[in-house]
Amino acid sequence: MDLPVVFFLVLQISGAPLESYGCTAEELKAIRLDLTMMARGDEQPLARPVEEGPHGPAVPCVLMGLSRSALLGWLEARAVAPKGGPPDLLAPVRSALNELAQLQDDHSGVALEIEYAQTSIRAAVAAAQDERPEMELLLTHARDLSERLVARGRRAIWPRSFNLLAGELWLEVDRFDEARAAYERAVVAEPSDVALVGLARAQARLGRLEAACVTYKRASKATTELRKTAAGDLAHCR
Repeated sequence: MDLPVVFFLVLQISGAPLESYGCTAEELKAIRLDLTMMARGDEQPLARPVEEGPHGPAVPCVLMGLSRSALLGWLEARAVAPKGGPPDLLAPVRSALNELAQLQDDHSGVALEIEYAQTSIRAAVAAAQDERPEMELLLTHARDLSERLVARGRRAIWPRSFNLLAGELWLEVDRFDEARAAYERAVVAEPSDVALVGLARAQARLGRLEAACVTYKRASKATTELRKTAAGDLAHCR
């Protein structure tokens, strides 16, 4: 199975064999594509619920359920940010959180990964509602969960790795120094166009326009969607 080493670290949770997750080759391929899209900055996950087969509904592997619910919950939470995150628009977010809670009940072996996803989504909701103290507490908890996973030889990936998560949400609430620091850590630890574009945006918001353009030019493979997101902050870059 042609998976990158870092993905094997995610799959080898608690030393269990891959078969214990019930993943088919196609499911693992879909999850891998999700990770690739996240690294590129695409905003629509490919992992889908497993379609009903001839013998009834198929049960998705735990990693498929985790990646799908975490990504969809995150995207729904981010979508309501421009509207201030009103409670009446949060039903899809609550649905994703409920899916994660059910997954946690059924698969205790990935409890920390699921809790990280839940905490990340709640932090995004707090950012959308401009509840900065709550968001900061949730980010602190997410960082703790991420560090606990690393200590166990695992990684928190869905819906975002911690530095990307923190950078995006600090930028959302206009805490640009914190956003810059988070994205700088991401560029060092997990370089990607998402991290570079985020860092460039934070630098621009801090008035470091020349540095922002230099950073932005390093994101040579950034997607059109990612560039559209950054266009307002980096319009001065040619």
